[in-house]
Amino acid sequence: MTLYQGTIPPGPGGCRFYGIHCVFFIFLMMMLATNVAFATPILSPVCGSGSNNIPDAVDDGLGGVTPGILSCGITTNLSGIVGSGNTLTISLIGFHHEASGDIGITLTHFTDSTRTVILGAQQTMIYRIGKVSNDPNDFGYAAQFGDPLGFGENYDFNSANTTNIWTVATSLGAADFIPGQVAGFNAGYGTNGSLSSVPNIFSSMFAGQLIAGFWQLDVTDYAAGPSAIPVTGTLLQWQLDIANTTIIPEPGYGVVVLAMLMGFATLRRRDQIQ
Repeated sequence: MTLYQGTIPPGPGGCRFYGIHCVFFIFLMMMLATNVAFATPILSPVCGSGSNNIPDAVDDGLGGVTPGILSCGITTNLSGIVGSGNTLTISLIGFHHEASGDIGITLTHFTDSTRTVILGAQQTMIYRIGKVSNDPNDFGYAAQFGDPLGFGENYDFNSANTTNIWTVATSLGAADFIPGQVAGFNAGYGTNGSLSSVPNIFSSMFAGQLIAGFWQLDVTDYAAGPSAIPVTGTLLQWQLDIANTTIIPEPGYGVVVLAMLMGFATLRRRDQIQ
């Protein structure tokens, strides 16, 4: 190993490591540290009561409807930045609802649980499957989320998934269930925006944001059901999975590397003097 080369004097100004100037070497090390990919699956706490927690929308009898909303959040202090591409997957755990055409699901990323500052904008994961117009009599598809035994299903959503949930739901009736992992469907579904089966780019819309903060999933029931069913669904938990993130080095990282290199240079210099 050559620590000093040519006529460059020893010491911090002439420090070299394997022929690379130490300042450049430190910069290279820090750049490498900020591009290490890792996965971050984060599970939410139990949402609300954990059972029958998605309130039904309320019809005011005058043509107006007040949506029912279940909000369930994840607070994380993980350091790192959301990478580019379809890196973000949302998993719904123990999810049941009587009508897929009633439901919209969004994700919002706040700086913290006070929810005063939003990072980016709220993004739609799915919205009222099968509903193609603002006509109040267009209720979308009747297929259910869940399973025949009355338990919730588990569903994964990522914009890169090629299975379109609209295509699956269109052939199902009100007594049928959109298949999830319990039913053996593990590939997951793509994501869609409002009033269209066209896939959106939900999973890439959080790229460049800090992972840390408060991630809020909102499950909204937009259509009032039968009065005999005051609560129409359940979401037990949800999981946030960011498959491509980058590490933010600790503030003292460069100082530690510099100290190590200078210490090594000093020892090497003493050896040369002796």
